[in-house]
Amino acid sequence: VLGLLLVASLPVLLFASTTVTPDATAFFGGASVLAASLAWEATGRRAWLVATVVIAAASVVTNSTNGMAVLLVFVYFALRALDSLRSTRSQSPRAADDAPRPWRAYAVFGVVVVLGLLVGGRAWNEAEKHRTLPPFQSYTTAVIASVKQLDPLRAEPIEVFHLSSTMLFGPPTVFAMIPPVNEPAPPVRRSVGERAPWYLDFARLASILIIGALLFGVLKLSFADRGTVLALAATITLLIAPTLMVVYRWHVDHTYDPIVERFGLSALPAIALVLAAVTKERLAQIVLGVVSLGLYATALLTVI
Repeated sequence: VLGLLLVASLPVLLFASTTVTPDATAFFGGASVLAASLAWEATGRRAWLVATVVIAAASVVTNSTNGMAVLLVFVYFALRALDSLRSTRSQSPRAADDAPRPWRAYAVFGVVVVLGLLVGGRAWNEAEKHRTLPPFQSYTTAVIASVKQLDPLRAEPIEVFHLSSTMLFGPPTVFAMIPPVNEPAPPVRRSVGERAPWYLDFARLASILIIGALLFGVLKLSFADRGTVLALAATITLLIAPTLMVVYRWHVDHTYDPIVERFGLSALPAIALVLAAVTKERLAQIVLGVVSLGLYATALLTVI
């Protein structure tokens, strides 16, 4: 509950850059994909596999960046499959709740979900070809630079440029979503700083807490604990997803869209689970409670 309370009060979820854009579907989509996937892992029922494919496809159709939730589940199950192989070879006893399914089951799950996404994405692209698009004005990069009213992210330059290594693997890309916490627009940040400065302070504390929880899971890396495996999967996903998003946008739209924190919104449900999983000690629970309740209370001040 405290983990969900914390992520639900983050700036990246509360402000207009998220709530009035397709990114508004990210948290629900990420939570639905994760819940259906974990239900399949717990029961092995094919109905949950079908549900995961349908939910994942619908989520990605709504917003392509929601595919990060599918990638996170894919990485998590890949790690669980490795654990299954290791457990089979060592034949070590495991608790029933944490014991992985056979690695072949994870492989089938991954293949089916990826194929479902490819088919759904292809069908959506075909549907897009028959949709009437609004007129789109192309500008030279010189005009974009000289006219302040033109948003470089919305105006399409005529010149063709190539992706650089910095665009793909530079720190602004790789670490853009570690963690996905802060991204209010500048006027909002300024007004919030004036009316509720403590909210931004608690948001910074939430960032530190989330990074700490992810690092704790990564460093502990106990395959017998699904929470730490999920922490490792979330960390890997947050690091590799930005580069994959840049490549995807370049391949589909032939444009470069800089990565921003809200693109990682669909990973927040998994982060909430990680926070719950690694705060088993009393002191850690107290810290999580103070930050979560403080963030929520000061978030209310931003709307007064």
